[in-house]
Amino acid sequence: MLTFNHQNANGAGKTTTIECILGTRKADAGSVSILGLDPRKNRKELFEQVGVQFQEASYSDKIKVWELCEETACLYRKAANYEELLRQFGLWEKRGAFVNELSGGQKQRLFIVLALLVVL
Repeated sequence: MLTFNHQNANGAGKTTTIECILGTRKADAGSVSILGLDPRKNRKELFEQVGVQFQEASYSDKIKVWELCEETACLYRKAANYEELLRQFGLWEKRGAFVNELSGGQKQRLFIVLALLVVL
């Protein structure tokens, strides 16, 4: 079990720890298991069970909101309805906009939508 103190200073390794747990970064030492899976070897299977909102995300400047949702949904055998999630998070009107045209808050809401696409 991992515990994080919300008062940890920058540079304390919180993001690195989460990245190692998710298998998006290789640990320098030790081993990680989440839901009984090795996140480096079983990342696709793990992501079928875990929705993730990364601290920072980098996407093509010329990808539209609906295209990014569609591409992300394709990663899962069964994905949630991204159109409904866009409506719930107030982004339906922005579905045809390029991601780089969204405000900071709209981008954060979009990243939450992407994290919720995994059907638990």
